[in-house]
Amino acid sequence: MMPGNQASSVPVVAALLSPDNKVVTPLFDYEQGGVAIGDASQGLAFQEWTGWVDGLAIRLKPANGPAVTLFEAANVNEMSFCFDQNMRPAVAFLQGQSLGLRWFDSTINGYRVDQFGEGRCPRMALDDKRASQVKNSDMIFAYITLDGRLVYRQQRDRFQTPYTLRTDLRYTDRLKNIGMGRNWRMEFEIV
Repeated sequence: MMPGNQASSVPVVAALLSPDNKVVTPLFDYEQGGVAIGDASQGLAFQEWTGWVDGLAIRLKPANGPAVTLFEAANVNEMSFCFDQNMRPAVAFLQGQSLGLRWFDSTINGYRVDQFGEGRCPRMALDDKRASQVKNSDMIFAYITLDGRLVYRQQRDRFQTPYTLRTDLRYTDRLKNIGMGRNWRMEFEIV
């Protein structure tokens, strides 16, 4: 949850918690997660998961288990993923410059894909994986618009409301990663 739906007035920077501190590439991402897809019985930090684009397939693999194909999509040139509070995967992706998000919508009891226009650097994170914060946590979908704004959307709004955190990003700036920092605050890493 982002208090006030805005960045803090004074930046409080901290290193990202693992595995959000790992180097990611446009087609390869890491996330902490539970035992299996749909199984949050051991919490949301039980093991590290890896996600990647394999041709048309968007795939995930837990550290202790086989890889699974979530869905297929053509021309995906960036992806990032996280899990919701019930260990259902959400995948942000870029097809050319078109932003997409595949997530579990409880109102239809299934997955849906939403499109968000043009942008770049889509990133996903569950902001707080601690068991004590399940009721307050949100999946955060962040990206940079083509006009240089850092925008995020959150699960509690069903990803429908864009919140702008910055308006001064250059075309060469990249949203490298997002996630919880060692100071228990949501961090957005721009390089």
